[in-house]
Amino acid sequence: PNRQVVVTYLERLSPEKHARLARLMDKSDAGTLTSAERAELKRLGREVDEMLLANSKSLAQAMRPELFDSRGQPVRHRLRGAARQSVRRSPVARRRSK
Repeated sequence: PNRQVVVTYLERLSPEKHARLARLMDKSDAGTLTSAERAELKRLGREVDEMLLANSKSLAQAMRPELFDSRGQPVRHRLRGAARQSVRRSPVARRRSK
């Protein structure tokens, strides 16, 4: 069989930051965050968001390199074309059109 292996490295929170985030989220749910903890939770949330975005881009570049230029920047018209093709192939889109 013709198989292609793609390796990409994903960012993760350190175990310490992950544990701290979980504690802060628990305190937030309980309504017991101090203002300093609220700021820390917001900062950690931004860090997680940035990490998710970087991981998503890394996976997209690994799986669909033709959608990116030589500097690793997405090429908008290629992304739009790929999105249109994806929608046309989607089982949900096919059901809606029937």
